[in-house]
Amino acid sequence: MYKQSLVVFLFLVVGFTNCLKAQSVFDNNSVTFYGIDFSHFKLADPKYLDQPYLVKEWMPQWVEKSTREKEYYESSFKKEFHFDFEYTLGLIPGLDKDNLVVDSKHVLPRDSVQAIVQCYDLKQEEGLGFVIIAECFNKHTKHPSAYFVWFDIDTREILNANYMSSKEADGYGMVNYWAVGLKGLLNQYRSWFKKNRDNF
Repeated sequence: MYKQSLVVFLFLVVGFTNCLKAQSVFDNNSVTFYGIDFSHFKLADPKYLDQPYLVKEWMPQWVEKSTREKEYYESSFKKEFHFDFEYTLGLIPGLDKDNLVVDSKHVLPRDSVQAIVQCYDLKQEEGLGFVIIAECFNKHTKHPSAYFVWFDIDTREILNANYMSSKEADGYGMVNYWAVGLKGLLNQYRSWFKKNRDNF
């Protein structure tokens, strides 16, 4: 009887703790946004297999054109946003240019997301963090895809991670084309967040 009661108690504690963690994403009024992490990203576009170095040049421009509107985030997520893109932008120069372009869709497994965040070397020591981990820009289908990740900065523990893929890419030139795709992806996630905020 004692063992059964202990098991039930531990189950309730774990469940209650997970509930608190999930709610902290929505209840915390301030968040540090780390921008877009391209460290596990691939461009699925055979046209650029012989010009992969261009992808590294485009990455900061994709970030600049799609994620810099602070009012957009604060109105969308009802939080005070602090932008600190230094870490994620700092990853770009060290990427292997010969490993950035593939012929077909690249898949980043969901179970790898925690390990990615766990390795982040951030200036902040506590609080709520938010990062977009880019998976793939698939030219065949015009689909950009990414994980939208909220995490505890102190422990690097993921509080919520959602995978999004959107057919929104459009425009002239690779920078504008995929910047539009990223904006569409953000709009899709914003809609999901608003819809699930009260039920999460």
